[in-house]
Amino acid sequence: MTRPFRASLVFFVLLMGVYTLLRLGFYLSNLAFFDGVPASDIAAAFVHGLRFDASALLLINAPLLVLFLLPGDPSRWRWFRRALFALFCAVNILGIALNIADFEYYATIQRRLLYEPYTMMPDLARMAPSLLVKHTLPVLLFAVVSGLVVLLLARTARAVWSRGAAKRGWLRESGFFVLAVLLLVLGIRGGVQLKPIRQANAFFTARASVGYLVLNSTYTVTRSLFQPMLPEYSFRPPETVRRELDEMLRREDERFLRPDYDFLRAAAPVDSARRLNVVVLIMESWTSVYSGCITGKRSATPFFDSLAADGLLFTNFIASGQRSIEAVPAILASVPALWPASLIGSQAELDRFRGLGDILREQGYATSFHHGAATGSMGFDAFSRLAGFQRYFGKEDYPDAADSLMDGVWGLNDEPFFLDAAEKIGALGQPFCSVLFSLSSHDPFELPRHRRPLFEGFAEDSEFEQSLRYSDFAVSQFFRAARRAPWFANTVFIITGDHTLFGARNSFHSSFHVPMLLYAPGIVAPGRDARMGSHCDILPTVLDLLRLRTSHASMGASLLRPGTPRYAVVRYGPQFGIFSDSLVLVHDLENTVGLYNPHRDPQFTRDLQHREPALAEDLRTKLLCYIQAATSAIRRDRIYTEKKGE
Repeated sequence: MTRPFRASLVFFVLLMGVYTLLRLGFYLSNLAFFDGVPASDIAAAFVHGLRFDASALLLINAPLLVLFLLPGDPSRWRWFRRALFALFCAVNILGIALNIADFEYYATIQRRLLYEPYTMMPDLARMAPSLLVKHTLPVLLFAVVSGLVVLLLARTARAVWSRGAAKRGWLRESGFFVLAVLLLVLGIRGGVQLKPIRQANAFFTARASVGYLVLNSTYTVTRSLFQPMLPEYSFRPPETVRRELDEMLRREDERFLRPDYDFLRAAAPVDSARRLNVVVLIMESWTSVYSGCITGKRSATPFFDSLAADGLLFTNFIASGQRSIEAVPAILASVPALWPASLIGSQAELDRFRGLGDILREQGYATSFHHGAATGSMGFDAFSRLAGFQRYFGKEDYPDAADSLMDGVWGLNDEPFFLDAAEKIGALGQPFCSVLFSLSSHDPFELPRHRRPLFEGFAEDSEFEQSLRYSDFAVSQFFRAARRAPWFANTVFIITGDHTLFGARNSFHSSFHVPMLLYAPGIVAPGRDARMGSHCDILPTVLDLLRLRTSHASMGASLLRPGTPRYAVVRYGPQFGIFSDSLVLVHDLENTVGLYNPHRDPQFTRDLQHREPALAEDLRTKLLCYIQAATSAIRRDRIYTEKKGE
């Protein structure tokens, strides 16, 4: 074989070995997630993972390999060889970095890295000093592994070249070049099967952790770059889709407007509109398991519990995603997180959706979005404006804030943030709609020094629970200030978590279960609602509360629809789930994984689809119709249109 072909083959084998060791490191770093997994499944994951390792390595190195193997043997020039070697090392060191980052990041999100390196790069660069301090061990491991890999590759290259050049010839070199290209294509697609491998192929057992052990972070991050658009689905006929969406979403006083816009509908309430103020508090990492008003157990949110006694509490409410960047589109625009990349930062971000701010601005509302982090963080500033919010307030809008008011990583601590937001929204003029996104209950869970004495009596709490108590206290200070304001009595408050805490995700349901409260004494009757609800339902609920005659394209339903069953659709890794009020059906878009009762069987050990075939079929149809309609609307930019023809 030619010398470049031989060198490429040796490099590939060496890197395959490195990726197997990285998989071992991932496994050892996250042992808690593999508790109870049979050893045979772990071994099988390492074997299955070889396909994904080969695909990832060949995908990121393909351009360099093609240049290296070109007929004419350009590798005989030392400068060319050294330049390619430097690029080769840089590309593969980056891949190693992604995999080592997931040693710890997986515990936070319980999936491999996807789009985060593209959408969060400014945040990561800004936080680099604190990340290096807090995650010293992974950083040192990366330095050692990268150094050893470069050294090994360099010595291998010298050994291959020291054997002397093989006979040259255009025909021979062209033959090995064609062979290399064929092997590249075969390896990248993962074999000779009809369809190239995809993430779902990694999940050969019901345990998601095993599937993520099969995958590698280079593969998932690279694939998310090359597959930014949603796929096109055709599970059911259009008339079936429309019938199911009608049952799932439409209020009695609504009508769908166009057959080519599946979610576009107009509301025509009988009663007069109410010009109520709307304040939405999105609480970082607030998880239902920590709220006593939901669990009936020990609570880390006593003030929220006191509000819940006088508000309408939704005890079976779920987040539409598992990241803040997925929650904001769902809450502000009623667009769920149904694909690996967030709507924020994607091509679909410029779709014509109908944000809450857009609708209320047309009704004469002042609108604002408040976040204590640096402007640009998570892309919230740009997206909130796309959703119709006129004013955005970031950390830079608190120029005189002392260092003691900052958390040292993200931005402003919750207490000064909420108090300042109360002043700012009071100055907007009524009616207004303001969204406030908290920060303090986010890793690293630092409490302000002067507030630590308030929580000394809870020494047994985790760092997160301490930060949650502080965040809850900050909300109490916000309401203390708001109650003195003239706008308070005419305001509807919505409080929900953006996503669950990673450490509380021990089942499908608990991975999404967040608090949700409608608080408006004298406007919304207090009570408890155990029916299903999700972030996508917040926008249509606000429209229902305000009794607005308007058009919208919400992918959720009003939480105030009386007596009707409710549904919520989520993506969980490569699987999708549809929640009804009492059941959840899990599907991978090819087969039904199972039908479960998440309240009685949280670990999904008893599949009910054969005992309840009619219920399973109904939920399966609704899930596939919803996914078909939502992905088509986003992909084709047919969420909303100004043209309201029949």
